[in-house]
Amino acid sequence: MTTDSIPETSKEASESDYTGLANAGREKALEMIKDQFEDPSKPFDYLYYHNQDHTLGLLLRAEQLIEAYSREGIMIDNKDKSLIRIACAFHDVVQGYKLNDITVFKDSEGKLDDNSKGALVPAGSETFVYKKRVRSLGENEKLSADKAIEYMQECNEKANKTVYDARDMFIVRAGIESTIPGFGPLSIKTESGTGTVLSVKQDRFSYYIDLYKSGQVVEELGRPLSKADMMIIATTAISDLGSSGMEGGTSSMVEGDKIFCEDNPEIGAEIVLGKKIVPEDFKPYFKQKILIWGEGQVTFPIAMRDNLCKKMSEADPEIGNVLSKELLPSNFDEGSVMSSAMLASRENMSWEELVEDMRSVVSTHAYSN
Repeated sequence: MTTDSIPETSKEASESDYTGLANAGREKALEMIKDQFEDPSKPFDYLYYHNQDHTLGLLLRAEQLIEAYSREGIMIDNKDKSLIRIACAFHDVVQGYKLNDITVFKDSEGKLDDNSKGALVPAGSETFVYKKRVRSLGENEKLSADKAIEYMQECNEKANKTVYDARDMFIVRAGIESTIPGFGPLSIKTESGTGTVLSVKQDRFSYYIDLYKSGQVVEELGRPLSKADMMIIATTAISDLGSSGMEGGTSSMVEGDKIFCEDNPEIGAEIVLGKKIVPEDFKPYFKQKILIWGEGQVTFPIAMRDNLCKKMSEADPEIGNVLSKELLPSNFDEGSVMSSAMLASRENMSWEELVEDMRSVVSTHAYSN
């Protein structure tokens, strides 16, 4: 998309002008995602989760939150609505990664292990090597924000005036940065036992909430964050990370399976595309990897429930009140319960049954363009 695709802007930018600019940005971002991440002939760049479907879902949830603010009498001006839409559209347009070779092996007792934590592969042992896709968390969001700002600058160039100013660009960047998850340990009992698994807390989102609450002057703005600023940041973050609370339990299950396939692209090709990748003797290893990943999907909705709205409510009860009505604790709980039940059923499946079960989940496309 060139600046020719950006709509004309009137002398005094109107609601329709900002809607048009946001819509054009949406189409540009979706086009970037399709071109980069939806070509099955490029197996390591073919993304099961970070694709158009994910971004379309984000945009729909953002509209839901914008409408919710309005119902509660909290008005967002037309420009700020467009900032939310641009931030959501561009938040994942860069998906850098590195590929790590993981060697799975059988030890002398026939036990399956891998060298991911430095274990030595015994000489002469039977091995299978697969590639692990490690996302560049933090850097991807930074570069995605750069692309959003490039688009906003193109809007200014096309209009030959400042449609989006430095404040707007800073806040869009802050919104996209706030979708960066921070990982930490959480001990929780699941159907498969009690253990420490990954939970998620919104470290960057929390940073901006604390900054807003403190009233501290932001160097880039020359003033503290305003309520309008914080609403853009919060809406972007929660539209990305609050899907379980807004949409119900199946969201957590679908997203979890898609991310596993994306992070393990060769295994994903067997699960989704029906390719025969995993040798018979190594199927138990990958089944166990999937079950361990599934434990994280049990805890993820609980971490979201306990973190997304609590700090925002403390910083701004009015915004927090809206969010608490849209991100229902019962939905998060449902996500955890459904993921736990799915995990328990998968423990008794053969590899072939597990692959078929995951294929039916990963093939789900919840949104349409």
